[in-house]
Amino acid sequence: METQVILPNQMRLCYETFGKEGNPPVLLNMGNGCDAVMWPDAFCEAFSLQGLFVIRFDQRDTGLSTWLDFSESPYTLMDMVQDIVGLLDALKIEKAHIVGYSTGGLISQLLAIHFPERVRSLVLMMTSTDLTIKNDAFCGLDMSQAKLPPPKPEFIKGVLALHNKPQENMKEKLDFLVEMFLLANGSKSAYNTDFFSRLLEKSLKRVDGKLEKRGHESNHALATSATPVIQEEEFERISIPTLVIGGSEDPIFPPAHSEALVKAIKGSHLLIIQGLGHVLNPVFFEQIVGAMASHILSK
Repeated sequence: METQVILPNQMRLCYETFGKEGNPPVLLNMGNGCDAVMWPDAFCEAFSLQGLFVIRFDQRDTGLSTWLDFSESPYTLMDMVQDIVGLLDALKIEKAHIVGYSTGGLISQLLAIHFPERVRSLVLMMTSTDLTIKNDAFCGLDMSQAKLPPPKPEFIKGVLALHNKPQENMKEKLDFLVEMFLLANGSKSAYNTDFFSRLLEKSLKRVDGKLEKRGHESNHALATSATPVIQEEEFERISIPTLVIGGSEDPIFPPAHSEALVKAIKGSHLLIIQGLGHVLNPVFFEQIVGAMASHILSK
């Protein structure tokens, strides 16, 4: 059952739990503009059956949580870190295992750096040490001197072409998102169009079909751009057990990004899943859940 809380910073966050309260708590932190249900029910249920208390939540500017006008109320990813701390406080959880996906992975890194006492372990999925590389590539900047590989050119071309298609109603918006996720999935693993269509339609309906609200991708991108890139010495402050999961076919953050994270975070471990793109594809649920549960339950 979905529950809403008001944090001290006046953010309203909506969350939902799976599993038995009292089991080790795991907070799932989604990616850019995605709401809680993009951690699919089947994934959360399988994860909780490993003996974990799983929490998924709508970040600000997603789902049923608070929506903001960025021009009037700008924020950075550190403000989203504070949201997580506030949510843990509201749930009376002193310390949680944190799973971060894509932009949620960067937020999770900042949480571990600035609030290590609230993090028992980290899982960083399909993410990077530096998201500005992705943002700069989409802005058409020269990436020849980038420290890590930018998104694949064919992915950028495909995304830009999709944005030229109309999104005036629910069907057009849903078709756009299903095609976007297909691009992010890569070409090496099966893509279940029906599964993602149902999942994305559920996400859209949670904001009553108000298309301008779904994800507010631009707000999260603006928050990322307003956040200083994590420096090498800051990574040295992370001593929390960390598992980094990357996909061999990730068109946004190729494996070199995961490798850079493992190099930056002392004692972390790397898992590159063959065929995985930048989508939480049910083909890989069993492998991902198994790896994460093994990492978490050993801590």
